[in-house]
Amino acid sequence: MKHVSTKFPQSLQINFAFIFFFAFCVFNSLHVGSDETKDNEINKFAILTIPKSGTHMINKYLHKLTGFKNVGPHSIEDPDEWVSFLNKSWEQKRYFAQHRFFSDYLAAKLIDHHFKIIFMIRDPRDQTLSVFNWLLEGKWPNTLDPAMFTDELSYEEKVHEVITGERFGFSTIRRYVSPHFGWMTFPHSNILVVRFEDLVGPQGGGDANKQLDTILAIAEHIGLPMKMNKAKRVANKLFGGTNTFRNGQIGQWENVFQEEHKEAFKQVFGQEIIEMGYEQDFEW
Repeated sequence: MKHVSTKFPQSLQINFAFIFFFAFCVFNSLHVGSDETKDNEINKFAILTIPKSGTHMINKYLHKLTGFKNVGPHSIEDPDEWVSFLNKSWEQKRYFAQHRFFSDYLAAKLIDHHFKIIFMIRDPRDQTLSVFNWLLEGKWPNTLDPAMFTDELSYEEKVHEVITGERFGFSTIRRYVSPHFGWMTFPHSNILVVRFEDLVGPQGGGDANKQLDTILAIAEHIGLPMKMNKAKRVANKLFGGTNTFRNGQIGQWENVFQEEHKEAFKQVFGQEIIEMGYEQDFEW
């Protein structure tokens, strides 16, 4: 009885080997953090951000890079309990990516527990406008006095109000930016300040080279140095696609702010904008 040979010709064996190798390389390239997380020990980290300053964008990147998940919202106010919560979450491969007001005690506590901190900032003028548009669309309905959104105020008056809080006591700068400001100025190498404008890339009006440099710096900061080819793949997928994404463009405040808004902003947060590096003086 003749048997059908199951041995492939040598040329087909070579082709199959090539196809398998090619598929393996493609698979690995799609998993940004797979090689790094096996070969390197990830530093404990926490992502601290100002609302509407790119929280979900940087969270998307760190999730892809590490394979870990964000712990999500919580209600722990006590700093000691919060740091204990972060440590327990880290053991479950979960990290923190949300908003947390600054205090010297909390910063020192995180550093004592060997956390690397990534603090995300954005031009406060764009951040204010982003919050304003978010509120106009009916998001965070309990944040402001409903009277602010009546027809009694013009669009320009509403913009002025979110800057100053003169009528209803709500200033997005005083509510959201000022209480986080200390994370940027606290002098320690464990804190990496990341600008929204540097991470968002060309699709958001930024610079491609700055975006790549920032992607690489974040990876280095948490102990997962990345090669340039992987940084480029990350950059191509970073923009948009998150729950709170709206526009993501740099410099939109220039299309909205009138002179009265600029002057109001200088009164409320002008010196801090200079300290953040978004202006060199008050002549803007």
